[in-house]
Amino acid sequence: MPEPDLEVKELAPSLRSGQALNRVKGTSARRVLEAARHYLDAVLRRPELKRALLIALSLAVLLPLFLSLYQERALLGAWLAQIRLETILLSFGLYSVALGLAVYAWGGMIDVLSHPVGVRRHFRIFCLTHLARRLPGVLWHVVGRVVWYQQEGVPKSVVSLASALEQVLIILAGFVTYAMTLPAALSSVPVSPVVWVVGLAAGAVLIHPRTLRAILRRLGQAEQGQALRYRHMVAWFGSYVLGWVAGGLILAAVVGALRPLNETEVVALVGAW
Repeated sequence: MPEPDLEVKELAPSLRSGQALNRVKGTSARRVLEAARHYLDAVLRRPELKRALLIALSLAVLLPLFLSLYQERALLGAWLAQIRLETILLSFGLYSVALGLAVYAWGGMIDVLSHPVGVRRHFRIFCLTHLARRLPGVLWHVVGRVVWYQQEGVPKSVVSLASALEQVLIILAGFVTYAMTLPAALSSVPVSPVVWVVGLAAGAVLIHPRTLRAILRRLGQAEQGQALRYRHMVAWFGSYVLGWVAGGLILAAVVGALRPLNETEVVALVGAW
């Protein structure tokens, strides 16, 4: 029977406690993440393997999509026949705006928390790692960002912090966007002003640099939050709100190509998105 790891031996007397089990799980997750990071770092140092990885990643994302479209080709053909060219152009234009806003916010976080990398590099890394979001799990998405930005001299702790901050701002912006659409989407249902006041107040507290610095101090990374300013947080938060709105308008444009929509329905789709 194989000998257990040293860390597991040390935890053996208290394995029945939830804390010990969480430590074992956390150690295993860190080992997997670190191994994946080293493997990806080694691959990216060789141009031919880097090219093969990008091709494989693109195929893994696109092939299931094309297969699904092929299986529904009859329905897709009838649907495309109803869509006008201006609708397609509008959707691509809105998607470009949403993508640009996301890259602006993400790149701004890295530049403020570490050092300027450059818009083109931010755009390239964001788009390449964004493909990995379509794969099962979030491992390769996070690891890809860490490895690519380490090549630009950005510490992995900064990338991890920026990724966590990005998720917080996206979720908070989604809630605010949804709240803004409630009066129109639920015009027949009165919405108390208290909902607006409480929601905006909670959002202002959550994105305030003092709140983030307090969290970072508890995590032992207080120095990384010193460069954060409220104007940064407001700009990034506003970018994600506009990104949510752009995504909802894309959905409304596609649905509107199939049947007419009134203004209330457009606002409701933006909130639902």
